[in-house]
Amino acid sequence: MHLNITLTTLSSQLARALEPRAATPRRRLFALKALSQAGLSTGVLVMPVLPRITDGPGELEALVRNVKRLGAGYLAARVLFVTSSIERVWMPFLRERFPELVPVYRDLYRPPQGRLKIYRERISDLIRQLCDRYQLGRRPPSAGPLLEPGLWRQSLLPLDWGGDGPPMRTQPAAGPG
Repeated sequence: MHLNITLTTLSSQLARALEPRAATPRRRLFALKALSQAGLSTGVLVMPVLPRITDGPGELEALVRNVKRLGAGYLAARVLFVTSSIERVWMPFLRERFPELVPVYRDLYRPPQGRLKIYRERISDLIRQLCDRYQLGRRPPSAGPLLEPGLWRQSLLPLDWGGDGPPMRTQPAAGPG
């Protein structure tokens, strides 16, 4: 079994703008470290990579370096894929938060998508170089045998929760972020 954590940026401020209800980058990194230290196979999904927002070589290198340091075994990245339904949400957000990038996105994502193909190849090459530099795989290792349904809790989480899951919290969790 492999556990993946999505991480698009190390910037808490940018992450809050992009995913206002999601866990902060710091909490995601804390989870990555805890899962890796528990001996689980962990990976990071840098999805989506946002042109001119989260694609800076320095930012991506810092992200790769940090997830490797915290125990990730592999990393995969994918550039933003825009469908008509995503465009209805993404473009208003872009106009509000990054208005200077609207023409860049329109140009990059309009047909024919030759520029987008070149951009995706550039990001893929950069991620490959960074993964090689930090000795980080680009896909999970062989999965091996699957656990039978229901055994994951006993095998991985030796907790007696009873019922259908962990107890509900009435107080905020302590920890990072």
